[in-house]
Amino acid sequence: MARLIKFVIMNPDKMTAEVVQCENLHVAEQLAGLGTNEVDHGLIMNLADGTSVHCVTSEFGLYTLSQFVGLNRIMLAGNVVLYRAGLVGDTIDMTYLPPPLWLPTPAVAEQAILAGAVERPRFIVNGKVYWTWPEKIDYKAMIQRAVKEAL
Repeated sequence: MARLIKFVIMNPDKMTAEVVQCENLHVAEQLAGLGTNEVDHGLIMNLADGTSVHCVTSEFGLYTLSQFVGLNRIMLAGNVVLYRAGLVGDTIDMTYLPPPLWLPTPAVAEQAILAGAVERPRFIVNGKVYWTWPEKIDYKAMIQRAVKEAL
């Protein structure tokens, strides 16, 4: 029998953070309603014990969704899976939840940015800013252009 790992699923629409036990990260992503082909992984924070907290969220959520959560001054859109990486990069139980800042509307998110509670999301490649939240943009074309210019 596979060992179950503790993950946290955050739902900004309901303003909930739920601990779930799953066999692996992919199962947790499915429980959170995240599609397997359009997700993005990111580092939320390094912990004092040498482990780190990471997230999986909708790859294009900042461009298309309107409910957000702030974690460690990082603004994320839509449902989020939090997981913890051990000293050698293995996935281990989530035992620490960074305090969430629920941002239920773009207006509330903008207020949090102006107050310095979260950083304004930007898409930057090689120092060039291609997008700044909340600009409306064809995000897939923007990403293709950024990749082409970076090569």
